[in-house]
Amino acid sequence: MNLKRLQTFLLAADHKNFSTVAEMLGLSQPAISKQIKTLEEELGVELFHRDTMPPTLTEVGRLVYKKGKKLLEMWGELTRVCHAYQNILTGILRIGASTIPTSYILPSLLRSFREQYPGIEVQLTTNDSTEVENLVKERYLDVGIIGLPPKSNLLDTLKLAKDRLAIIGPPGHPPIRSISEITDRPFIFRKPGSGTWQTAIEGLSRMGLSVEDLTCVALVDSTEAILSMVQAGLGIAFISEMAARQAAENNQIAILLELPIERSFYLIYERTRRNQPFLDAFISHIKEKVSEFSKK
Repeated sequence: MNLKRLQTFLLAADHKNFSTVAEMLGLSQPAISKQIKTLEEELGVELFHRDTMPPTLTEVGRLVYKKGKKLLEMWGELTRVCHAYQNILTGILRIGASTIPTSYILPSLLRSFREQYPGIEVQLTTNDSTEVENLVKERYLDVGIIGLPPKSNLLDTLKLAKDRLAIIGPPGHPPIRSISEITDRPFIFRKPGSGTWQTAIEGLSRMGLSVEDLTCVALVDSTEAILSMVQAGLGIAFISEMAARQAAENNQIAILLELPIERSFYLIYERTRRNQPFLDAFISHIKEKVSEFSKK
């Protein structure tokens, strides 16, 4: 049995949407369907009822899901034990991160980590903070870096860095002198689940405003999309100060107002998964770098 096909099946069973799984794995939807069909042929059973929307697991599909999850965990443990026995740190470290850590925290961190541990392959998934937490909790990711405090008490947390929010506009846009001025401006929103957006909503509330006071002209799912739309003059937006500074230096946007709204980024991992050599190595490496992140 091909374990990648089994992993694809488990993801499809969890998310009940082949398109979502395709995006997560960087594959096409037909490729996902083919993997699952091949797995069904290998096992000689149908795993999904395909006449329902969304597709649901058959009775044997539920059994394969339960046993398959245990099988993947056992295989992962077996490979870790063998590599530790050889005293070689090798393996695949599955990291999930929201958009700001992916672009502004992880690149230098992963470079130094790979220099120290060249035998560890890193697989990076970018998603919003809420989804990254869910994937870590469900063990599809080994660690995550998110822009919201995790909700699950099953996860251990390490605070990495602080960030503030800013309001940005297109180049040449006049500064905003008061937060009350934003209520009559066209705004570009982030989709729910974004740590930046959740922090903005909470910060607005503390300043006596709500999202209902703003005029939404577009709803997007990434920092890059916000920067592009703001640069094109579609509207103004809340954004991480880390991202705003770099974009302003490149004359992509103008920083209109720096806000007294702070948030932190967190490393999260399931506490029962410690004592795995390559995961412990990554966590230790991050702890060494926390002071560097705090200065940024």
